[in-house]
Amino acid sequence: MLDFGKLGHVHFIGAGGISMSSLALFCLAEGKTVTCYDDNYGEKIPLLEEKGCRVRIGLPPEQDFSPDITVYSGAIRPDHPELLFLRKKNLPCIERQIFLAEINSLFRYTVAVGGTHGKTTVTGMLAEIFTAAGLPFYGHIGGDTVKNGNFIYTGKTYFLTEACEYRKSLLSLRPDIGIVLNAESDHPDTYRTLSEVYDVFDAFLDAARLKGVALTNGDTPYYAARQQHNLCVTFGLRPENDFRAENLREYKNGYFGFSISHLGIPEAQIELSVPGEHNVLNALCAYAAARIAGLSCDLTAEALQKFSGVKRRFEKTSVFMGSEVYTDYAHHPAEIRAAIATALKIKPVAGKLRVIFQPHTYSRTAKLFDAFCECFDGADEVIFLKEYPARETPDKGKSAKELYAKVKAASKKYFANIIDVAACLLQKTAPDDLILVLGAGDVVNLCSLLKND
Repeated sequence: MLDFGKLGHVHFIGAGGISMSSLALFCLAEGKTVTCYDDNYGEKIPLLEEKGCRVRIGLPPEQDFSPDITVYSGAIRPDHPELLFLRKKNLPCIERQIFLAEINSLFRYTVAVGGTHGKTTVTGMLAEIFTAAGLPFYGHIGGDTVKNGNFIYTGKTYFLTEACEYRKSLLSLRPDIGIVLNAESDHPDTYRTLSEVYDVFDAFLDAARLKGVALTNGDTPYYAARQQHNLCVTFGLRPENDFRAENLREYKNGYFGFSISHLGIPEAQIELSVPGEHNVLNALCAYAAARIAGLSCDLTAEALQKFSGVKRRFEKTSVFMGSEVYTDYAHHPAEIRAAIATALKIKPVAGKLRVIFQPHTYSRTAKLFDAFCECFDGADEVIFLKEYPARETPDKGKSAKELYAKVKAASKKYFANIIDVAACLLQKTAPDDLILVLGAGDVVNLCSLLKND
């Protein structure tokens, strides 16, 4: 068992990642000496340096380098030179998910948000609510909220964290409130079947029930198949849910308001400041979790109305050739459909919706290939960018070019780099079009080229 209090020097490999950078900042706030290594100079590196972390990018370690513990991300290969060097010195090295469990143990209460889609937004919403309530908490968020980034730390009572199912890392957590937003196939390199995905979420909710409350979306196939007869608190649109969103209305293009009832009793009215009908369920979940934690309905509703979103979650980045440019982290067919549905509500009637998509990993593209082929309905043009392989090699599945060849679209193109994509958009984009940049890889770099406002 790791004794966090006795650690003096914590080292992070892959420190530029969104979760790793947050954990590094937490250790720094706890008075630890923090050093960081990454192969690349990512956007989080300047913040780590500014806060006092000593960072090395791509350089070999010093021979006398001996941290008390080294934490490495799941993306780090076992033969990574930095990791090999430290292990050869017999220094303790643990994976991020194990360290996250140790951080979990430092707090009195843990709220862990799991599910295939929406984890980052719901965790960000909860951080907004807990901030408004003045509660001492650490928000470990898998993206940068517009207001506070990915690290919020006001005290050591509540731990708000995402619970990622990749490599079953969520099972390392023991939450007081365990949340499953939805459950779909998304990590074929971890799960062979949807049943295996369900099994892991079942185990996660079982752990939550042992300690506190299991909260899940009562409208999902997962709930109907696995959790319907268990002691879950539910949220959703159906009348039988404990927390229910009712009277949905689009109060302006793409933005929704709704009322919330709890056990049939009206409690709140909310108009969201973030677009997308899918955010109604995200907000409802955050509301339910906050109420279970004992927060008032008025404070919770007011905080949710003020939530201004997470970067790369349908974020407007610029205006290009008279057209608004949005980007979204969507890399799963269900997420792509939700992003396109939101874009169609916001887009001027006279303009065209131009979608740029970069598949993320070969295995996901292959596993969900048929669903990817059918998720671009509503787009006037789909431009495919060469896949982002992440940790994989081409033999693991299918490529962006294969997807491009199969998708039926009014207009479609394929490019190997963002420069060619930008050049194409420069020629074709007209005022009142809407450009939607989708994907979890480096396709986001395209947004920096689509600016002339």
